[in-house]
Amino acid sequence: MHYDFDQVICRKNTNSSKWDNVKARVGNADAIPMWVADGDFVAPEPIRRMLEERVRHGIFGYPYRTDAFRSATKRWILKQHHVELQEEWMVFTTGVVPIIYTMIQAFTEPGDEIIIQQPVYHPFIHAIRDHKRTLSNNALRYENGRYTIDFEDLAQRAARPEAKLMVFCNPHNPVGRCWSKDEVDRVARICAENNVLLISDEIHSDLMLFGSRHTPAAIGNKALEDNTVLCYAPTKTFNIAGLRGSCAVIPNPAIRKRFEYQLLCNNSVQECLFSLPAYVTAYTQCDEYLEQLLPYLEGNVTYLDAFLRAHMPKIRLVRPEATFLMWLDCSALGLDKDALYDFFINRCLVGISKGEGFGTEGEQFVRMNIACPRATLEKALQQMLRVYRADIKTVDAFCTALLRENCHLLGEDARGHALRPDFRVLDENELAVLMEDVKVSGLKPGRLREMLKFFYKSISDCADDDERWLITAEEQTVHAILTENLEARRALLPCEVSSLAYRGLVKAEVEREPLTLVADDFGSLSKASQRLVRHLATDGLVAAGRTLASSSSEEPYPCFDGFRALADEADCLVTLACERPAAARESRALDDRVGCAVMLELLKHDYPCNVAFAFNVQEEVGLRGAMATAFRVQPDCAIILEGTTANDTIGARVHEEICSAGKGPALSFMDRASIAHPGLFARMRALAQERNIPWQLKRGTTGGNDAGSIQRSQGGVATVVVSVPCRYIHGPSSVCALSDVENQYRWVKAFLDEGGTF
Repeated sequence: MHYDFDQVICRKNTNSSKWDNVKARVGNADAIPMWVADGDFVAPEPIRRMLEERVRHGIFGYPYRTDAFRSATKRWILKQHHVELQEEWMVFTTGVVPIIYTMIQAFTEPGDEIIIQQPVYHPFIHAIRDHKRTLSNNALRYENGRYTIDFEDLAQRAARPEAKLMVFCNPHNPVGRCWSKDEVDRVARICAENNVLLISDEIHSDLMLFGSRHTPAAIGNKALEDNTVLCYAPTKTFNIAGLRGSCAVIPNPAIRKRFEYQLLCNNSVQECLFSLPAYVTAYTQCDEYLEQLLPYLEGNVTYLDAFLRAHMPKIRLVRPEATFLMWLDCSALGLDKDALYDFFINRCLVGISKGEGFGTEGEQFVRMNIACPRATLEKALQQMLRVYRADIKTVDAFCTALLRENCHLLGEDARGHALRPDFRVLDENELAVLMEDVKVSGLKPGRLREMLKFFYKSISDCADDDERWLITAEEQTVHAILTENLEARRALLPCEVSSLAYRGLVKAEVEREPLTLVADDFGSLSKASQRLVRHLATDGLVAAGRTLASSSSEEPYPCFDGFRALADEADCLVTLACERPAAARESRALDDRVGCAVMLELLKHDYPCNVAFAFNVQEEVGLRGAMATAFRVQPDCAIILEGTTANDTIGARVHEEICSAGKGPALSFMDRASIAHPGLFARMRALAQERNIPWQLKRGTTGGNDAGSIQRSQGGVATVVVSVPCRYIHGPSSVCALSDVENQYRWVKAFLDEGGTF
């Protein structure tokens, strides 16, 4: 059968950890969930059919585990990876993470060392710490956009007498490497030679991209396989994580016996009734699903990579060889980890996984799940692009232009050799070349990379003003080499622009003229840029962006009070420009395309009451379409879905706003043409409160809509109007918040699901 991976399915209010728990896990309920490894695709038809048949049986007692999972696993691994497993090696479990926890309990003691390779799947880290074991980090090397294994370091760590176990991610989550056969064999051999038990998490092994081939760890070599435990599961491949089925492959009978005993001690031998049937069905009947899924995922990867390269070059995709979890290198943005996560989660409204959760090596990275319809990915990227353009390019351009105009003021203060009106700033490629040139210092690449990060942050924060900021001979040597290379190129680092502009204008005590400054989000700027804003905004400041920045309270910049605090300290007028609705949509004639779009979605469902959907015409010229519809349908009640005026723009007084974009759909108590039915009005208001649906009261009675005709038809009809706030409502480019459209849909659907009673 054909699977439509482009189909967008609403997952809210389905007890979905990914969608319904996004606020608790990510920090913002409005963010598009792209964090946990949970796809937004319908599961394969054979699995759904099997579950339906089992549900129809109607009895859900304790399950009995058969051996069918063993033959299913053997068949699948042989077909997919050309490796033959023995059925007696297999132990059914309720998840890969439980396997790892059980292995740690059975084969290590408190204080023992467990080797992992950060940045890595964060439950590995939690499993070690939860059991009071010692984490031994064989950190992956990151060079030229690719991750490799530091085998020399791994051998040293494995040779330690305290080292007892290694958890290996194959393929690797989150960096997306599909380890080669040589790499896998070398890891297995180092572990076996040092009597370090190897656990290989191979849950993503089916999701091979762009022709990559997976190599199961150690299988085929008796000495190596006896020291190895492999973990498999169909849950990621077929999007059935909630059914909790997995398999531990343990060739060594002594290890297997001890593992099974620990499972028994943990009382972890009882799975969900549906787990085993879903597992077996996935591995025996769903080949077709995977054959269609992989090209779709590759298309999403290609789309993401091309979009970033074309529009957001400071965010770089670490090209994946496997999995649907994308590892994004954001170091070129120049943001610390808190500002970086705020950029994605609170400002772009994209719910990513924070890179630091995978280890300190991931602090300048984020993980994004692209196992979603292309439309969802496009929406997320467009939201990122709007913020990127405003916060990254605009700030850079502003500081660069300011420095060009005033570079003569610096004199011999610092880097004067490059400060001519035609100075240039190193681009991304030149920075990479510079990194190669600085390697003459003799430092290891990882150490050198961390030192350069320190230099760049210190410069952008003006910390290099302190003559003591270089405190070691090593730092002084590298900084001298860096300076020499920049002098040869007669160029500046990107982080130097705002820093030098601040020094030139502030330290030179240039007389300031009264100025009203338009700036981006204060919290997104470096400390040097913020100080520059304070220096220049003597007459006033117009702040376009969020008013509250996320940061440590110990840092003076940015501060939690945002621009308001700046106004108090600088004694200047601050105007908070209206925020663009998060995840906004611009279009001609949103009134009433949004209502039509919501009805099209509502039509996809069945309801316990008779519902007629009417797409009326000629509202603006006398409510003619609604009048004819009302006489034809003769409804008991009517909900009018439309767009309404949001006048929440700069200069508008509160009572003139009518309603605000992004604060939920608006409920009207009356307008020029109709008065809401009290009972229906009260029920809709109560329903929004019960379902935690954001809503607002329309603060104005001007205008009219189809309710005016419908209410007065026949013997009278109970009506209520639910509207999406739209800015510039009858203009050529109106604006609404997509969250308001989604909540309009949720609100009306909830009413219909309850039978339309009031």
